[in-house]
Amino acid sequence: MDAYDSDLVASGEIASDRTNYWTGNEGSAYDGETEAREVGRDLIFEERSKASGADRDWNDEFQCLLEKDDSDPRKFRELSQLANDFIYSAKLYGKIICSEVGLPSAKKTIKPVQIGGVAGGDKYIVSNILFKFALDNLGLYEGDEFASKAAGHELKGLMSYFSCQVKDLCFPLMALIDFKGYRLIAVSVLPISSATLKYGSADSGRTVFADNEDLCRSIQDCAKILNLRGHMVGEANPKELFAAGDIEGHVGEDSRLYLVDMARALPPENSHNGKRSSLLHQLLRPEFVQSYSHALCPDVFLYWGNFDSNKLKFQDEILQATKFLHETTIPKFASYLSALTPAQFSEIRLTEELHRQGINCRHLGRVRSHIPRQVTHVREGILHEISSRTLKTEFREMMRRKVVEISAPGISPFRELTADFFNLIISTSTWWNDLVEKINLKFPETFKLNEKFDLFEENRKNFRSIISRLAEMMGFKLKIPFQLENEKFLPHDIKNIGVKIKFMNIVDYAMAMEASREASFSESKIQRKFFEIADHHFRSAVSAFPNTPKVLLEWGKMLKRRALTLTKADFQLEELKRAREKI
Repeated sequence: MDAYDSDLVASGEIASDRTNYWTGNEGSAYDGETEAREVGRDLIFEERSKASGADRDWNDEFQCLLEKDDSDPRKFRELSQLANDFIYSAKLYGKIICSEVGLPSAKKTIKPVQIGGVAGGDKYIVSNILFKFALDNLGLYEGDEFASKAAGHELKGLMSYFSCQVKDLCFPLMALIDFKGYRLIAVSVLPISSATLKYGSADSGRTVFADNEDLCRSIQDCAKILNLRGHMVGEANPKELFAAGDIEGHVGEDSRLYLVDMARALPPENSHNGKRSSLLHQLLRPEFVQSYSHALCPDVFLYWGNFDSNKLKFQDEILQATKFLHETTIPKFASYLSALTPAQFSEIRLTEELHRQGINCRHLGRVRSHIPRQVTHVREGILHEISSRTLKTEFREMMRRKVVEISAPGISPFRELTADFFNLIISTSTWWNDLVEKINLKFPETFKLNEKFDLFEENRKNFRSIISRLAEMMGFKLKIPFQLENEKFLPHDIKNIGVKIKFMNIVDYAMAMEASREASFSESKIQRKFFEIADHHFRSAVSAFPNTPKVLLEWGKMLKRRALTLTKADFQLEELKRAREKI
């Protein structure tokens, strides 16, 4: 093993002992649990088979709708209805599961199921939806925050492959539910089992499958689009894979081709600073990987990457890609921001622009370090986002402790906790200054060397917008208007402790396409409304996953049609300009 291999990854723990969110079972690194993963997959298939007839088969409905031609007027209406029903169900059951974390299993409304594996904690199946917590109960990620990020990469990886639009390759419905500081992964149960695995490995590379020609061809097509390098995986009988070794391809019981377990779909960034766990959650963004000069291997630095004779070359390629990101991509984006006027900067969506350039939010500090000190509006805006995100991490941890402390469902304690936390934000300077160290850890290079900084005073004028941004990210609703001068928050000011849902952008895309279609058959006033709805959902779809050519193309076509309905020439030109940018 070389210098990049540690005791933690040497036997595949990091790579393999992650939950397979689609079937509810996990890897095998601890105490020979290889069989547990396969048994768990079989148990969840059995659970699905025993489900009552009243339970919806989310997966079959989803696949049938996707198989319809886009010209079918019912496709996008029914697809948006299905997706919204799935989100509603996931949200409903997810809130109950999160609220009852502290209760003994016997007293829980929704009982956990025994389907194999131990990472992440209890699993639940209700209404043909599998729920699993994104927690670091085995210490693989060095904290629940990073386990939550890995779950986010699962969704991002799914959308990356889904956006390839490779025919006959199927994916589950998936949502992330954030409530009371916890993150749940919710996925539609699939008709797969250990017997259906035909691509990848479920036992840390001891057995590797790459024998099904259709799966091999489809995954290789995705790799070309995603700019991923083929590489050898396997101990005794290596096979060339064009995806991360623990991504699994199945020929389902319904004969469809499924791809699952995509938390490591993209290559890791070489910025772990000796912390091997970061290889699981500090991944390069798909926009960066796709635009990079050559293909990259997703298995470098991990146990999965040790099987290929070219592993040192692959590792060097990641080193060079990381260097290019830090020394070229980030400074170039900083120069773009620095050239914006205050009015222009206020109009952009910072994180959306960041992602569009292939830059992760964790690099906001590095972006800020390249902004000249005299460009105060940009430096302050970036610090505002950094502060809000750091506060979110702190508050999520406080909420998780509160859930365990009260050991019962309820909302009043969380209104009180939220009011207390907001009061801490607007009134305690020492607490803010203690936050500087945490910001530097979470967002390296935010503050320059020898930079004298009073974070409390720097953010004082932005408290209102910071609290609004925090509420937006957490899904809270506040009583409007709220005042800050010489006042304090009361529990009464917290209108609702909401649920934050992240979902595949197919939801917004389907709603946008349906609204765009309706606009074509509507009268003038209603037509304008449908165009507005379509524009909103296209924007949301792109915001969730910026590099989606099909969404951008359809958005541009819709804007072009809308431009032709406008009466003023200058409005027409502006809309056509927007259309041209998208197309």
